[in-house]
Amino acid sequence: MVSSSFQLARLFVPELKELLEKRNFKEIKNILKSISLPDLADVWAEFSRNEQTLLFRLLSGRNATLLFQELDPEDQNHILNSLANKELEGLLDDFDPEEAVRIFYELPEKSVRHLYSLLEKEQKKEVDQILKYPDNSVGSWMRIQLVELTPNLSTAQAMQRIRQANRLRKGDGQDGYYVTDKNKKVVGVVYLRELISAPSNMKLSQYISPVRFLRLDPNQDQEEAIHLFTKYKPSMAPVMDSDNRLLGIIDAEDIIPLVEEEVTEDIAKMAGTGSEELESESIWSKMKIRFPWLIATCIGQVLVALLIFRFDFVLSRVLALASFLPFIIAMGGNVGSQSSMILVRALAIQEYDISDQWKILLKETAIGFFLGVVYGFIIGGMALVIYGGQFGPLFPVVIGLATVVSMTVATLTGVLGPLSLVRVGVDPATATGPIITTMTDIVGTAIYFLLAMWLLL
Repeated sequence: MVSSSFQLARLFVPELKELLEKRNFKEIKNILKSISLPDLADVWAEFSRNEQTLLFRLLSGRNATLLFQELDPEDQNHILNSLANKELEGLLDDFDPEEAVRIFYELPEKSVRHLYSLLEKEQKKEVDQILKYPDNSVGSWMRIQLVELTPNLSTAQAMQRIRQANRLRKGDGQDGYYVTDKNKKVVGVVYLRELISAPSNMKLSQYISPVRFLRLDPNQDQEEAIHLFTKYKPSMAPVMDSDNRLLGIIDAEDIIPLVEEEVTEDIAKMAGTGSEELESESIWSKMKIRFPWLIATCIGQVLVALLIFRFDFVLSRVLALASFLPFIIAMGGNVGSQSSMILVRALAIQEYDISDQWKILLKETAIGFFLGVVYGFIIGGMALVIYGGQFGPLFPVVIGLATVVSMTVATLTGVLGPLSLVRVGVDPATATGPIITTMTDIVGTAIYFLLAMWLLL
């Protein structure tokens, strides 16, 4: 469903184009104030490159930064190439360190080197602090510009530090602040509601709350942060090293893009492609990303063709077998993909643990078997109705039995694939889509013709 604010942004596009042509910048600034930045990013492609550059320059500092983060990497790169170094320095000044790092990960290396050279000494130090952690780790997303509070501060002193930090956008929007000792070790957390209601001369040590289990390691995968926030629903969590020293924080607002990124990546893998394709505009780039994933499908279908050729003597005797082969292959492929996708989701949100593998295996295999029995009776009955006794009384039995075995084995394959990948430390999402479908096609075809050969010839 399209939001009303997005529809409003679309309505303003023709007017903005006309005003840009007339160079009526004052009126353009007034209109831009009434359009949300995410909606402006959604209609960004409707403007020419020159119009995009002019619009971007008309945005105020922080708004320009926020819009820049909403744009696709190709649009970001165009803006960077259009701005003078002085303008880029102003843009970089409005980026928080973690925001700058996220941009660096998306841009071409040449652009990153140029931007990095424009950073001030202190900015480089902060950016380097985040860049030392792997991409998609907790450390690469954490906020490191924090309000420093110690237990011996009074409420009034703490509030003064928070007000000063908020003017510099440090700790902006937080509802809680971590309290550390002189060695930067976390001793607790104090919430804004408590600071507001506490007497001004009361020490923080008198009402800080323990942090307990809510903590993250900077080297953890970002999925661990998603799980923590999904399960415990905190407003924020500290990122600490092995000595409990506070390195940064992740809050609920930071989790939204993390979830979006993980979902995009997993869906792309399940579809048999890469998440980069969803961000790419080039047809050639999309082809290069898809091509390797389709090699497995191509090889698999060649093997299926060879299997059919190998059993051509069965088909030549019972030609009606060919009419039911697509059904058996399709049912096996679908139930296998269902099992793998359900399992991948359960593993991602930690609904299942790898220690439950035998329980999962038995449960999913049983589901595949019983579904196979139901559909085996249906398709076997159809074979009996269509062909009667033309190919002997065992012909419907072969069709039904092949359906049962194919769907059971396909479910087993759909479960074993993700579980095996988890065991060796590979993302289980890669076991879905074309890979599982191809495997079940090969197994289903082999089972079908072997049963036909044993029971009908």
